[in-house]
Amino acid sequence: MTGADGYLVKSDLPGNFERVFETLGQLGAPMTPRASRTLLGLVRQGSDELVPSRHGLTPREHEVLRLLVRGLSYREAAAELGISVDTVRIHVRKLYRKLGVNSATQAAVVALRLRLV
Repeated sequence: MTGADGYLVKSDLPGNFERVFETLGQLGAPMTPRASRTLLGLVRQGSDELVPSRHGLTPREHEVLRLLVRGLSYREAAAELGISVDTVRIHVRKLYRKLGVNSATQAAVVALRLRLV
């Protein structure tokens, strides 16, 4: 499993290391007061920053994936997104690596199966 097990602000840590490690040892999620306030503020605002990216895809990678699923070529995707074909290729390489696939067809199948698009 990947991801964060807590949220800490370095300036809040002096003298709190024992508590942090004790909390982690009990499978808790340590959080400094400043991090707690920030996180709660984002929750209250309904911030998009709290929406996790599925499979670690960036918003742009999601856009490129959506276009691949629609069957667009790299050139067509580039034109629709206003980026270069080389930039689309870079995003596609990252998509393949993150999704564990080797082709646009496989990426589309995984995207549809996992409801990524």
